Amino acid sequence: GTPQTIAFFNRERTPITTTLLLDVSGSISSKLVRIRAAALSIIHQGLPQDEFCVMRLTENTVVVQDFTTNTALLEQALNHLSAGGETALLDAAKEAVEHTNERGKYDRKAVVLVTDGGENDSRCSREKVLSALRTSNVQLYAIGFPDGLNAEHSIDPRGTRLLKQGQSESGARDLLAELAGVSGGRAFF
Repeated sequence: GTPQTIAFFNRERTPITTTLLLDVSGSISSKLVRIRAAALSIIHQGLPQDEFCVMRLTENTVVVQDFTTNTALLEQALNHLSAGGETALLDAAKEAVEHTNERGKYDRKAVVLVTDGGENDSRCSREKVLSALRTSNVQLYAIGFPDGLNAEHSIDPRGTRLLKQGQSESGARDLLAELAGVSGGRAFF
């Protein structure tokens, strides 16, 4: 890269636009309580003017609650989530980044992906997601719960196929770390 001069630096915390992208696929059912708790913790640590969006990740990405500062609406959206379906993690990450970039009102933007890291149903390639992250103004942070995820017994909810090649616990960690890292975010396990 090209060295750049820092023209302005401010330690004051400014408002942020955050999309909470929550995996509620069938493989996550035993971890749904932990996922809700992580999302609630993030919301309650925000400033009053921070805006949040809740999206659910299964084989389809759905905006459950669009951007708002109303914590009651966000909590209601989280309480109505239920687990089931397959996991199109790459599709969802790309959609969440695009939604946040286009619809978020603040300059600071983030997607917080809470998942086990399993992937079995995306049409979008890993490279396309990485490219979207590189060119967006959105940082991706991953909170991963990959424990117990391995290709030997990680079958989709219909029991018809295994997770995609490499989606073991270590593969999931690698994927989440790469998605977060390329955007300037971090992955937490």
